[in-house]
Amino acid sequence: MFFLTFDFQLSTTMNLHTIDTGFFKLDGGAMFGVVPKTIWNRTNPADENNLCTWAMRCLLVEDGDRLILIDTGIVSGKRFSQG
Repeated sequence: MFFLTFDFQLSTTMNLHTIDTGFFKLDGGAMFGVVPKTIWNRTNPADENNLCTWAMRCLLVEDGDRLILIDTGIVSGKRFSQG
C-alpha cells in the first residue's frame, strides 16, 4: 500500500496534512454519467470491469496543541462515537 503525506502550512500555528488511507473502485460509467468514456478514461483509466480506482484521504489539522482528524472516506456501517 502506498502512503503519501502532503504538508501545507497556513500560518505559524496551523498545519494541514493529507493522509492517504487506501483506495477503492467504482464503476466509471456511474461516476461520469453522460460524459463519453473516451474523455474520462484519459485521466481515470478503467480496468477490464470498467472500474476506476479512487483514493481515500484524511485531513489532519494541527492547530497549536490541538489535533483534528477529518475523515472523508467510506463508512462501512460502523459509526464512531466519543466514549
